[in-house]
Amino acid sequence: MSFQSGIVRNKLIALGISQALFSAYAGVSINQISLFCSGVKSLSIAETEKINQAVAALGDLAEALAPVPLDFRCIDQIKDLLRQHKHGELDRLVHTIRTELPVMLA
Repeated sequence: MSFQSGIVRNKLIALGISQALFSAYAGVSINQISLFCSGVKSLSIAETEKINQAVAALGDLAEALAPVPLDFRCIDQIKDLLRQHKHGELDRLVHTIRTELPVMLA
């Protein structure tokens, strides 16, 4: 197993995302992702970049919206949140989560 494939596999586990579900976000087939994560096969630079970008974006989104849990099975809604986060459209929501939610939960 390569170092990179181990990182991706561990991040998917930490996020609670299956390889099959992740393939919908990365735009890479489940077979390719499975072979990559198990260290059986290296992927093309383009596929590896898609995987790296998708796992980073999903991790950033989950971190930005924590402690709000995300249901990654809702692919269309999560993709919309990813787009909004990329363009800074979630900044107000993130600020509210960081400042007001802890007060409301106390």
